[in-house]
Amino acid sequence: ATILARRLLLPRTRLNVKGGLDMHRLIVALICAATLLAGPPALGKEKKRTAKELSNLDEQAFEAAGRKKFEEAARIWLDIFPVMTESEQQKLRANLALAFRKLNRLPEAWHFLTIYLKNAEAEDRKAGKTLQKVEDKLKETHVKMALACEPDGAILKLGEAAHKLLPSHKCPLTWWFKPGKHTVKVSAAGYENQNVELNVLKRGGQAVHTVTLKKK
Repeated sequence: ATILARRLLLPRTRLNVKGGLDMHRLIVALICAATLLAGPPALGKEKKRTAKELSNLDEQAFEAAGRKKFEEAARIWLDIFPVMTESEQQKLRANLALAFRKLNRLPEAWHFLTIYLKNAEAEDRKAGKTLQKVEDKLKETHVKMALACEPDGAILKLGEAAHKLLPSHKCPLTWWFKPGKHTVKVSAAGYENQNVELNVLKRGGQAVHTVTLKKK
């Protein structure tokens, strides 16, 4: 489409050389050659979204939550979360905690509420009470486990224990697991990936597990 547009703008001037080569054809040929040398456009590079676009997406999430489409709302908030400022992320944590609680995804709700309260500039008693209710409910069916990694900052994929909306986390991480066996995939740049089998017991309080990755 770009080449066609350029063709329309090119003057139909003839080059006075042997063989009567048309200037128009020559320039088009040069354009085609340059395009081939440059190669295909880069793939996988997302266009940077403007502040207005991010605001519109946030508004869409609020509207979805208002219609009780909490999974849709959570999906949008998780999508825009990484590019938001810290103050905006703090608001999103509270929204995500509510959305996951409505979805009955209590480990995720606990996760976002805990970070929200940790980073809150002022005491939020209402959020604190909500967190306590969520934790009391989790204690009935789940066990809290702290995961540490060497190196720090490794990526954890919790498999069956995690919701499809939130497939990975950075280590260290505290998470609520149901009793039983769970597979956690651990990865980090420059290290070999590792699958860790966790055997979560019904009793014994918070468990701690450290994962040490081997360098490549």
